Amino acid sequence: MSLLIINGSPKQDNSSSHALIEDFLECFNTGSTEINTKILNIFKRQDNEIAEYKFIKHLTQPSPCVLFVFPLYLDGIPSHLLSFMCSTAEYISSPRPISRALKDRQQSKAKIYAIVNCGFYEGSQSGVALRILENWARRINCEWGGGVGVGACGGYSRFKSKVGHGVKKNIGKSLRRLSYNIKRGICAQNEYTGAAFPRIVYKSAAEIAFAKMASDNNVRL
Repeated sequence: MSLLIINGSPKQDNSSSHALIEDFLECFNTGSTEINTKILNIFKRQDNEIAEYKFIKHLTQPSPCVLFVFPLYLDGIPSHLLSFMCSTAEYISSPRPISRALKDRQQSKAKIYAIVNCGFYEGSQSGVALRILENWARRINCEWGGGVGVGACGGYSRFKSKVGHGVKKNIGKSLRRLSYNIKRGICAQNEYTGAAFPRIVYKSAAEIAFAKMASDNNVRL
């Protein structure tokens, strides 16, 4: 099998999505299973054309898997990533030879998985975005493998704990289960998790960060 990881964050540096990809790969690369893994970054709409080509090419490989990792935007999917999904679905629906081959494929369909991070404390806030991705996967004749909604991800890239420990304890458990499912081609229910600290601590940290951001930009509160 082969795994394509799509980073759908519009931030090129210090994004929670990038940090989650690194933590996922730490879980995924344990063991002796040799799986070809590639990362495709889609930071803006200008990246869509080349990303669409690489994505379609990946779907033609034996037993392909795709993992989307992106932040929650307005309870949905970032616009540049949504644009990529729409153009890809339109391409696969068109009367091209490669499109017909993908639509006729009944065995070894590509499996789509996802990790959605959000600034809300509850990871369940990502439920709508995961359902959007699930509907899209079925539209392009792929199987929905399941997703993980991760809450309390504001500043995730600055968390110092190793995955599976400290504030990342619960997140590590979910990423390990997702890794297991991907390696074995298992389709599972969506699950929701978050950083392992109380809501009041997260709320207080967010308020301090917002106050500092306002001060740095000469905004009076």
